[in-house]
Amino acid sequence: MRLAAWRGSRLPSPCLDYLRVVGPFYGCFGVGLVLYFGSPGAGKLLWPVMAGMLRLIVAVAGGAIALRATGSLVWLYVALAIGLAVYGATIAGAIAGGAWFRRTSPSALVRARSTA
Repeated sequence: MRLAAWRGSRLPSPCLDYLRVVGPFYGCFGVGLVLYFGSPGAGKLLWPVMAGMLRLIVAVAGGAIALRATGSLVWLYVALAIGLAVYGATIAGAIAGGAWFRRTSPSALVRARSTA
């Protein structure tokens, strides 16, 4: 549904601003959640928990700075959107960097085979 369809509804303007600014970043949050719930299966929960803490820090600190500097809710929403993007990117980057998989060198594999 397009945002223009919501304009005729009884939603106040701050709600529409929130949907317009933060809404597109819920995809990043969804990616982060999917990878978060896959992490226990891989036995690696450090990065998802760290990403959640980083999201909290970015949203709270960025929101406080935005409100103090501008007093505008739109800039608070931008800080929340950045927090969602950081969350998804941190988890995806960690997993792409090998957080789920143990990286072993070929020489370590040869040593493991020769001792078995």
